Amino acid sequence: MCLRNAALNISCTIRGEYIKSLLRQDAAWFDQQKAGTLTAQLNENINKIRDGIGDKVGLIVRNITMFLTGIIVGLIYNWRVTLIMFGMGPVSAALLSFMARVRLLIEIQ
Repeated sequence: MCLRNAALNISCTIRGEYIKSLLRQDAAWFDQQKAGTLTAQLNENINKIRDGIGDKVGLIVRNITMFLTGIIVGLIYNWRVTLIMFGMGPVSAALLSFMARVRLLIEIQ
């Protein structure tokens, strides 16, 4: 919730600065632009910024925290199994990547 509010505040600030910079442009510059492109571009970019700052940052922080906590708990309770899992992680990631590529090739055909 806090990150959403921060993203909203940042996007409102950026929107205001963008409008200020538009108002400083010469009239000839506006003649070169197509009708509606400025507002469409503004809304599209602001939405991307808001999405990037908002929930996605929170998810990244949460997932990294869960990963590190899992490693610490695993090392405390059974360090041998945790070390085996460290070795299996890259193998598992490689297999998942291979399966995703095969699936993509099948879908393309």
